[in-house]
Amino acid sequence: MLTFIPYLVVALVAYLMGSFSTSYVVSRIKKVDLKKTATRNLGASNTTVVLGWKFGLLVGVVDIAKGIGAVLLTRFFAPDLPAIAYVAATSVTLGHIFPFYLKFRGGKGFATFIGSVAGLCFPFAVVLAVVIISLAFITNYLVVGTFITALSAPLFFYFWRDDLAGAIILAIASLVIILKHRENIVHIKDGTEGKVRNLFGKGHRKKTEEAIKELDRIREEEEAAKKAQNSN
Repeated sequence: MLTFIPYLVVALVAYLMGSFSTSYVVSRIKKVDLKKTATRNLGASNTTVVLGWKFGLLVGVVDIAKGIGAVLLTRFFAPDLPAIAYVAATSVTLGHIFPFYLKFRGGKGFATFIGSVAGLCFPFAVVLAVVIISLAFITNYLVVGTFITALSAPLFFYFWRDDLAGAIILAIASLVIILKHRENIVHIKDGTEGKVRNLFGKGHRKKTEEAIKELDRIREEEEAAKKAQNSN
């Protein structure tokens, strides 16, 4: 029974680290409710869309650092426990997605997940980063790289690291990330998904604001339709 205690402690500490929401702090400073604007989540992507790339970069860097920090601290204090670093990686990601003090409504976990993967295997994370950036500019959508990362990470640690237990634990975080990004596929189909190139270059703020208004309009129509169905 006592052998589970270190795993529980690591899971709790990593979860608490992940639950610190930089985007929530930024949104309070800027007096913008990110949970009610654009994609309505507290993450780097929505911060970028609503407040611009500088604030988005800040949030993204801190979110990545949370993932790296949780894994490296675990590897430093408990280097000999099997798969415990994967417990930290998954827990810090879930903490970012489900912060207890925000009614379990945080970000979608992608940046923190990348950070945790970097803590587990930095060279692999670098390869993923190159793939993500390349796909983002080729397809004009960041979510493509998100799905590739979520699917490939557990497979990498299973086939190349021969760590089945670690891969299964990490797959939990991957599955949650995929489920949280399902609506992005819908947005791509209806043309409301934020495009990478709209965030840079001349007139990017105007394009972004127009996209936000269109997305908010669609959401309002969906909510009105649901209310009408419920009233019937």
